[in-house]
Amino acid sequence: MNTRVSFRFSLRQLLAVTLVIAIVLAWWAEQARETKWLAAELRRHGVGVTYEVERRRSRHTVRWFVRSYQPPLYDRLFLGLWCKWPEFFSHISGVTVNSGALTPEVRHCLQRLPGLWSLHVAETDFDDSDLRSLTCSHALQHLNCENTLLSDAGMIPLARFTELRTLDLQETRVSDVGLMQLIRLKNLETLRIGGWDPHPADGSSGRQRISAEAVERLRAALPNCSIVGSWGLPQP
Repeated sequence: MNTRVSFRFSLRQLLAVTLVIAIVLAWWAEQARETKWLAAELRRHGVGVTYEVERRRSRHTVRWFVRSYQPPLYDRLFLGLWCKWPEFFSHISGVTVNSGALTPEVRHCLQRLPGLWSLHVAETDFDDSDLRSLTCSHALQHLNCENTLLSDAGMIPLARFTELRTLDLQETRVSDVGLMQLIRLKNLETLRIGGWDPHPADGSSGRQRISAEAVERLRAALPNCSIVGSWGLPQP
Protein backbone atom coordinates (compact mmCIF):
# COMPACT_ATOMS: atom_id res chain seq x y z
CA MET A 1 0.00 0.00 0.00
CA ASN A 2 1.49 3.31 -1.10
CA THR A 3 1.02 5.93 1.65
CA ARG A 4 3.25 8.57 0.10
CA VAL A 5 1.63 11.97 0.02
CA SER A 6 2.33 14.07 -3.04
CA PHE A 7 2.04 17.84 -3.10
CA ARG A 8 1.02 19.62 -6.25
CA PHE A 9 1.14 23.36 -6.78
CA SER A 10 -0.09 25.30 -9.73
CA LEU A 11 1.98 28.08 -11.24
CA ARG A 12 -0.54 30.60 -9.91
CA GLN A 13 -0.14 29.31 -6.35
CA LEU A 14 3.65 29.37 -6.63
CA LEU A 15 3.57 32.98 -7.85
CA ALA A 16 1.23 33.95 -5.02
CA VAL A 17 3.52 32.43 -2.39
CA THR A 18 6.54 34.08 -3.96
CA LEU A 19 4.75 37.45 -3.94
CA VAL A 20 3.88 37.13 -0.25
CA ILE A 21 7.46 36.23 0.65
CA ALA A 22 8.77 39.14 -1.40
CA ILE A 23 6.40 41.57 0.35
CA VAL A 24 7.47 40.33 3.79
CA LEU A 25 11.16 40.58 2.93
CA ALA A 26 10.69 44.07 1.47
CA TRP A 27 8.90 45.22 4.62
CA TRP A 28 11.65 43.69 6.78
CA ALA A 29 14.36 45.40 4.75
CA GLU A 30 12.57 48.75 4.98
CA GLN A 31 12.24 48.42 8.76
CA ALA A 32 15.94 47.59 9.03
CA ARG A 33 16.84 50.56 6.82
CA GLU A 34 14.81 52.96 8.95
CA THR A 35 16.21 51.54 12.21
CA LYS A 36 19.76 51.93 10.92
CA TRP A 37 19.05 55.49 9.79
CA LEU A 38 17.47 56.45 13.14
CA ALA A 39 20.43 55.05 15.08
CA ALA A 40 22.91 56.90 12.86
CA GLU A 41 20.96 60.16 13.12
CA LEU A 42 20.72 59.98 16.91
CA ARG A 43 24.41 59.15 17.30
CA ARG A 44 25.31 62.00 14.95
CA HIS A 45 23.75 64.37 17.51
CA GLY A 46 25.60 62.81 20.45
CA VAL A 47 22.75 60.60 21.65
CA GLY A 48 23.44 57.18 23.14
CA VAL A 49 21.60 54.32 21.41
CA THR A 50 21.11 50.74 22.60
CA TYR A 51 19.57 47.95 20.52
CA GLU A 52 17.27 45.43 22.15
CA VAL A 53 19.67 42.60 21.32
CA GLU A 54 22.52 44.47 23.06
CA ARG A 55 20.37 44.92 26.14
CA ARG A 56 19.54 41.23 26.19
CA ARG A 57 23.18 40.25 25.68
CA SER A 58 24.17 42.45 28.63
CA ARG A 59 21.48 40.88 30.77
CA HIS A 60 22.62 37.37 29.86
CA THR A 61 26.28 38.27 30.55
CA VAL A 62 25.36 39.24 34.10
CA ARG A 63 23.11 36.25 34.66
CA TRP A 64 25.62 33.75 33.25
CA PHE A 65 27.56 34.17 36.49
CA VAL A 66 24.70 32.24 38.08
CA ARG A 67 25.55 28.64 37.23
CA SER A 68 21.95 27.49 37.15
CA TYR A 69 20.90 30.10 34.58
CA GLN A 70 20.38 28.97 30.98
CA PRO A 71 19.43 31.59 28.36
CA PRO A 72 16.68 30.75 25.87
CA LEU A 73 17.72 28.42 23.05
CA TYR A 74 17.18 30.99 20.30
CA ASP A 75 19.45 33.42 22.15
CA ARG A 76 22.23 30.85 22.42
CA LEU A 77 21.96 30.03 18.72
CA PHE A 78 21.51 33.45 17.16
CA LEU A 79 22.77 36.08 19.64
CA GLY A 80 26.09 36.51 17.82
CA LEU A 81 24.32 36.94 14.48
CA TRP A 82 21.86 39.44 15.94
CA CYS A 83 24.68 41.50 17.45
CA LYS A 84 26.53 41.70 14.12
CA TRP A 85 23.54 43.12 12.24
CA PRO A 86 21.28 44.48 14.99
CA GLU A 87 19.21 46.65 12.66
CA PHE A 88 18.00 43.50 10.83
CA PHE A 89 17.21 41.39 13.87
CA SER A 90 16.38 43.92 16.60
CA HIS A 91 15.07 47.41 17.31
CA ILE A 92 16.24 50.45 19.26
CA SER A 93 15.23 49.95 22.88
CA GLY A 94 17.33 52.49 24.80
CA VAL A 95 18.10 56.17 24.21
CA THR A 96 20.20 58.49 26.39
CA VAL A 97 20.03 62.19 25.49
CA ASN A 98 22.79 64.30 26.96
CA SER A 99 22.41 67.92 28.01
CA GLY A 100 22.08 70.17 24.97
CA ALA A 101 21.54 67.27 22.56
CA LEU A 102 17.74 67.47 22.42
CA THR A 103 17.59 69.13 19.02
CA PRO A 104 14.54 69.20 16.69
CA GLU A 105 16.11 66.33 14.74
CA VAL A 106 16.44 64.21 17.89
CA ARG A 107 12.85 65.02 18.87
CA HIS A 108 11.71 63.83 15.45
CA CYS A 109 13.62 60.57 15.84
CA LEU A 110 12.15 59.91 19.29
CA GLN A 111 8.67 60.10 17.83
CA ARG A 112 9.54 57.24 15.46
CA LEU A 113 10.61 54.72 18.12
CA PRO A 114 7.50 52.74 19.17
CA GLY A 115 9.57 49.97 20.78
CA LEU A 116 11.56 52.19 23.12
CA TRP A 117 12.16 50.45 26.46
CA SER A 118 14.31 53.05 28.25
CA LEU A 119 14.55 56.83 27.78
CA HIS A 120 16.98 59.11 29.63
CA VAL A 121 16.45 62.83 29.00
CA ALA A 122 17.71 64.30 32.30
CA GLU A 123 19.19 67.81 32.27
CA THR A 124 17.53 68.69 28.94
CA ASP A 125 14.64 70.93 27.86
CA PHE A 126 12.33 67.92 27.44
CA ASP A 127 8.80 69.23 28.02
CA ASP A 128 5.14 68.22 28.05
CA SER A 129 4.75 68.36 24.26
CA ASP A 130 7.76 66.06 23.80
CA LEU A 131 6.23 63.52 26.16
CA ARG A 132 2.88 63.76 24.41
CA SER A 133 4.46 63.02 21.02
CA LEU A 134 6.15 59.76 22.08
CA THR A 135 4.73 56.61 20.46
CA CYS A 136 6.23 54.06 22.87
CA SER A 137 3.47 54.15 25.48
CA HIS A 138 3.06 50.35 25.50
CA ALA A 139 6.79 49.56 25.63
CA LEU A 140 8.53 52.15 27.80
CA GLN A 141 9.54 50.85 31.24
CA HIS A 142 12.23 53.27 32.41
CA LEU A 143 11.98 57.05 32.08
CA ASN A 144 14.40 59.58 33.59
CA CYS A 145 13.18 63.19 33.32
CA GLU A 146 15.19 64.70 36.15
CA ASN A 147 15.65 68.48 35.87
CA THR A 148 13.51 68.87 32.74
CA LEU A 149 10.59 71.16 31.87
CA LEU A 150 7.85 68.64 32.63
CA SER A 151 4.85 70.08 34.48
CA ASP A 152 1.45 68.94 35.70
CA ALA A 153 0.09 69.12 32.14
CA GLY A 154 2.54 66.42 31.08
CA MET A 155 1.35 63.96 33.71
CA ILE A 156 -1.92 63.40 31.85
CA PRO A 157 -0.27 61.84 28.76
CA LEU A 158 2.31 60.17 31.02
CA ALA A 159 -0.47 58.14 32.62
CA ARG A 160 -0.88 56.16 29.38
CA PHE A 161 2.61 54.68 29.83
CA THR A 162 1.16 51.84 31.85
CA GLU A 163 4.27 49.60 31.61
CA LEU A 164 6.55 52.06 33.42
CA ARG A 165 8.68 50.47 36.15
CA THR A 166 10.96 53.39 37.13
CA LEU A 167 10.24 57.10 36.82
CA ASP A 168 12.42 60.07 37.83
CA LEU A 169 10.65 63.43 38.17
CA GLN A 170 13.11 65.17 40.47
CA GLU A 171 13.61 68.89 39.91
CA THR A 172 10.67 69.19 37.52
CA ARG A 173 7.60 71.44 37.71
CA VAL A 174 5.28 68.63 38.79
CA SER A 175 3.14 69.45 41.86
CA ASP A 176 0.46 67.65 43.86
CA VAL A 177 -2.02 68.01 40.98
CA GLY A 178 0.19 66.18 38.52
CA LEU A 179 1.30 63.60 41.05
CA MET A 180 -2.26 62.31 41.38
CA GLN A 181 -2.28 61.41 37.67
CA LEU A 182 0.34 58.76 38.37
CA ILE A 183 -2.17 56.63 40.28
CA ARG A 184 -2.93 54.82 37.02
CA LEU A 185 0.67 53.54 36.72
CA LYS A 186 -0.03 50.26 38.52
CA ASN A 187 3.27 48.63 37.43
CA LEU A 188 5.44 51.43 38.81
CA GLU A 189 8.14 50.14 41.17
CA THR A 190 10.34 53.21 41.81
CA LEU A 191 9.39 56.88 41.71
CA ARG A 192 11.80 59.74 42.41
CA ILE A 193 10.26 63.14 43.08
CA GLY A 194 11.13 66.49 44.61
CA GLY A 195 11.75 70.03 43.48
CA TRP A 196 11.63 73.62 44.69
CA ASP A 197 9.06 76.20 43.65
CA PRO A 198 10.99 79.51 43.82
CA HIS A 199 7.84 81.63 43.50
CA PRO A 200 4.99 79.96 45.41
CA ALA A 201 1.51 81.45 45.39
CA ASP A 202 1.59 82.15 49.13
CA GLY A 203 4.41 84.67 48.66
CA SER A 204 6.95 82.79 50.78
CA SER A 205 10.63 82.59 49.90
CA GLY A 206 10.23 79.13 48.42
CA ARG A 207 8.77 75.71 49.07
CA GLN A 208 8.72 72.25 47.58
CA ARG A 209 6.12 71.65 44.91
CA ILE A 210 4.94 68.30 46.35
CA SER A 211 3.34 67.96 49.76
CA ALA A 212 3.60 65.06 52.19
CA GLU A 213 -0.19 64.56 51.99
CA ALA A 214 -0.06 63.98 48.23
CA VAL A 215 2.76 61.47 48.62
CA GLU A 216 0.79 59.53 51.22
CA ARG A 217 -2.24 59.37 48.92
CA LEU A 218 -0.07 58.08 46.11
CA ARG A 219 1.54 55.48 48.37
CA ALA A 220 -1.88 54.22 49.36
CA ALA A 221 -2.85 53.87 45.70
CA LEU A 222 0.48 52.26 44.69
CA PRO A 223 1.53 50.08 47.64
CA ASN A 224 4.21 48.27 45.62
CA CYS A 225 5.95 51.44 44.52
CA SER A 226 8.99 52.83 46.35
CA ILE A 227 8.76 56.64 46.43
CA VAL A 228 12.04 58.41 47.18
CA GLY A 229 13.10 62.03 47.23
CA SER A 230 12.14 65.06 49.27
CA TRP A 231 8.79 66.76 49.73
CA GLY A 232 6.76 68.85 52.13
CA LEU A 233 9.79 70.67 53.56
CA PRO A 234 10.41 74.43 53.81
CA GLN A 235 13.34 75.84 51.88
CA PRO A 236 16.51 75.75 54.05
